[in-house]
Amino acid sequence: MRFNLNSKLLGAASALAFFAATAALSDPVTLRTNSGDAEFTGEIVSFDEVNYVIDTSGGQFTILADSVTCEGADCPTTISETSEASVARNAAQTDTVVISGSDTVGDGLMPILLSGYAGFLNADEQFMKPEGAVEGVSVFVGDEGFGDELASFLVRSSISSDAFANLLGGSADIGMASRRIREDEASTLLKYGAGDMFDPTNEHIVAIDNLVVITHPSNNIDTLTMENVRRIYNGQITNWSQVGGANAPINVVLLGEGSGTRSVFEQRVFNSNVNGSPASPVSASGNSQAADIVAEDEHAIGYVSGAFIRGAQPVTLISDCNIPMRPDAFSARTEEYDLGRFLYLYSRGDNINSDARNFVGFATSSEADAAVAKTGFIDLGVSRQSQSQDSARAQALLNEGTNAAEQEVAREMLADMIEHDRLSTTFRFPTGSQNLTRRGVLNLARLTDYLEGQPEGTKIQLVGFADSVGPFSNNMTLAQRRSSQIARALQDFAGDRLAHIEIATNAYGEIAPASCNTTENGRSINRRVEVWINTNR
Repeated sequence: MRFNLNSKLLGAASALAFFAATAALSDPVTLRTNSGDAEFTGEIVSFDEVNYVIDTSGGQFTILADSVTCEGADCPTTISETSEASVARNAAQTDTVVISGSDTVGDGLMPILLSGYAGFLNADEQFMKPEGAVEGVSVFVGDEGFGDELASFLVRSSISSDAFANLLGGSADIGMASRRIREDEASTLLKYGAGDMFDPTNEHIVAIDNLVVITHPSNNIDTLTMENVRRIYNGQITNWSQVGGANAPINVVLLGEGSGTRSVFEQRVFNSNVNGSPASPVSASGNSQAADIVAEDEHAIGYVSGAFIRGAQPVTLISDCNIPMRPDAFSARTEEYDLGRFLYLYSRGDNINSDARNFVGFATSSEADAAVAKTGFIDLGVSRQSQSQDSARAQALLNEGTNAAEQEVAREMLADMIEHDRLSTTFRFPTGSQNLTRRGVLNLARLTDYLEGQPEGTKIQLVGFADSVGPFSNNMTLAQRRSSQIARALQDFAGDRLAHIEIATNAYGEIAPASCNTTENGRSINRRVEVWINTNR
């Protein structure tokens, strides 16, 4: 879908004259999408000139006001836009790609990603965003600013759930999300013709992010166990002295409901079972505000996207099975930091214009890696790390195994590690399965590109691992099957491009877990195939 800035781009929250949200109205209304392919009937819970919140028989929905027509006696009356809002709308006179959703992506990643795309097109980017506004416009002019207008983009930053509401309502071409779309959101979009939102043609991973627990720089607490983090955020620990710090109250900073960052944090820390809350949490509207609050309050604790740490102090986390978790780039790429996540762009399968499609293609390609790296997020490229004897992983292997057979496997792995570096590319599998995840399919392309540039005679091992569910011998067999499957998949994908690379397989089963086997998320991290490369450079 395409929108003309002068007629359809409404909803700049900071640039509109808000009026108070109304209470739920007694008579039902119908919100009918402008495209005519969906309607919602129910009671309006609130309306602020940007969004309707409507309570229907199918649940509560947030729908962008400009994407629907309200029918019924209790439809609210709008008021006119302010001139400041019109500044953004009149910034371009051509059809515009509307990108809506997560402020993590919209504020932290999108500005530099669009600048990188302008450079890729050899275009000059003209950017306009009124002070304090939640949306801004980028206009691309060809021939470094001396040619024709090539494209224009409006970015509207809010929360991840808005990405899916706006795609549903037809007011956005691309949705930004700092979490994966939920099943119920995907089902609704599928029902109204948008296609399978889990399909790689509609779901696009553009970067990796580590959620980081942060404290004030003067706080002597720079390491916390996950159990302590849980107890702080469910209100059981209220004073820093309870975790070895000063005798001072803990001021807990929380992101708002609907935030993708908050959703991922609670899912990973509490395993989706939040059983309490801090007594007097400090509310933050987004990552920027949360980081600012913690940086200014010596007794505060919060969590933010890794690109928003700024003046705060990052905290090293200790997992429930005593594995240190550091929010570094390699751990993010291997998906072995428990609070790591992907950042997504989503598009409708039934209606995406060429400007939007081309931008998504750039954003998911290696051409965008440099732009992503500048933001503080982590690109999808392949990195390399040594596996020395004094590494934490090697030291843990010295005590691995509960019997002689397991200990022998651990010793074999330790000897093998010393002769190989590890690449960040890691393939993962659902429980008991040898089938690749969709992320794994994308990894084949990136790994092939990397290995194609390695010298003649390079040797790699595809090393299989498993979770601890089931007998040790069975897990060894399953891990070997997985590594063999990846070898076949890589050779099929790459063809003659990797004829100069020697590919072998190996497996160590449930030895050397990367995460705890006590949760499904931890077990999913442990079901993997790693890529090891010989140390000859």
